[in-house]
Amino acid sequence: MKKVIYFLALLGFASTPVYAATFNFGDYADGINSNGSTFSNSLGNSGLGESGYSSYSVTNAGVTVTATGSYDDNGTTRDAFAYMDGKWRNRAGLGVCKGLAGTQCSPSSDDNITYNETLKLVFDTTVSLDSVRFVDGEHFTNFNGNFNLRINEDNSLLYTLSLAEFPLLSGFVGDTFEFISLASLTSNYSEEFYINTLNVTTVPGNVSTVPVPAAAWLFGSALLGMFGFSRRKKTV
Repeated sequence: MKKVIYFLALLGFASTPVYAATFNFGDYADGINSNGSTFSNSLGNSGLGESGYSSYSVTNAGVTVTATGSYDDNGTTRDAFAYMDGKWRNRAGLGVCKGLAGTQCSPSSDDNITYNETLKLVFDTTVSLDSVRFVDGEHFTNFNGNFNLRINEDNSLLYTLSLAEFPLLSGFVGDTFEFISLASLTSNYSEEFYINTLNVTTVPGNVSTVPVPAAAWLFGSALLGMFGFSRRKKTV
């Protein structure tokens, strides 16, 4: 009986859909949406174009990610804005801004993730970060070799990585990620960063928690019937 139940659970696991989603924040910040994403945010606008948001959500291919910003003010964590920064020399993407003038970052130089700032991404399901592309303060990948980025994975595990070595990251799994600047200077293009593009794949849940489809239950009922018939036959 236990083997049959486990087999049914595996059927449910195998039938759990896996989604691959692309979030091109560089395009979004330039008012371009070429991949069918939908947006919801604190301003009630389209979610496209350069602007700051207290909360910015994007849905693509069935996956939703919500971005918020914060910063460390002498040991006190304060709310900031998730900021979509558009093209200057090259496309930027998603950063953090402490203050807005209307919808625009003020000062304009604070529209990226830099000294003491954190960008938090929360997904509505567990995902694998297949690739995260960062660009620096000049919207390229000319990061200073001494600049490190810290990633908090699901608010527990800490990874400190050099953006000079890893402008394209992958391999992290969870539903909550914090990208924390470890910049040594308050203003330095090579120590500032944006998330330009993000590619994720959903990760199926634990076998024991996956609902089994109706078809599998029907097939399982037949197996259980055969299993019971086999047991009765042996007792004759």
